[in-house]
Amino acid sequence: MSYNASIDRINQLSVAADQARSRPRFDPSGIRCNRGKLVDISATGLAVRGSKWGKVGKTFTVELHSSMSQLVAEVEVVRIRSVGLLKHETGCRFVNPEEIGP
Repeated sequence: MSYNASIDRINQLSVAADQARSRPRFDPSGIRCNRGKLVDISATGLAVRGSKWGKVGKTFTVELHSSMSQLVAEVEVVRIRSVGLLKHETGCRFVNPEEIGP
């Protein structure tokens, strides 16, 4: 497969993944997380980059802070991937999104 064909295939897969999402992602700029750098957030979950802090299937409490609000939520780890030396991206789903509150 040529380089251009590979790039086209990656773009197609990315578009397909975005279309398959149950909820859109939001820009996490200005939101701090006690577990690491917030990479993305949606109505159903979030992704955090930093030290490995959990195992798939485990639940944890995360604290999110912005200049306007604070949020404490219980999350379940659904994926972990390495993104560098001793750095991981942890994908989590909100356990009870309807109960999330300050």
